[in-house]
Amino acid sequence: MCRKDIFIDASIANTFPKPSESIKELITWLIDEEGTENSFIVFSTELYKEYAGGNIGCQNQNSILYIINKMMADKRYIKIGKNEIDGFINKYCSKFDFTCNKKDRNHFALIFLSDRKMALIKDKKFSNDVKRFPKNGSKNFVAIVECDPQNLNYKS
Repeated sequence: MCRKDIFIDASIANTFPKPSESIKELITWLIDEEGTENSFIVFSTELYKEYAGGNIGCQNQNSILYIINKMMADKRYIKIGKNEIDGFINKYCSKFDFTCNKKDRNHFALIFLSDRKMALIKDKKFSNDVKRFPKNGSKNFVAIVECDPQNLNYKS
């Protein structure tokens, strides 16, 4: 089975309670029972806390917290731990000139440690850093980054 994983930045996830049509389609792909056994979400404890901060008091079924909890119950998630994130940052990012804020640097590793290296990010500095991250020998550090799901081929 090929895991169709995706990283969703809080800048995108915080729009889930009042979604655009393309976000509605993404949410359906993430949580709908039929045909989504291969959809996975990539996150960390730190990102989950960031999601929670942006969704305080939200009881909406479109909330990213509801979606992650459902996907966790279905065992359709990839949670990357602090040691793995720190290892990636220390090994591959020590000489990289980040323009994004410090908290996004840890999220940066989530994208490159995921299977498909596919991300939805609205923050321009974070997005640009992901796009310009150098290839590193045999490692595949090429990510697909968009700010709107309709421009991202996440279902394939």
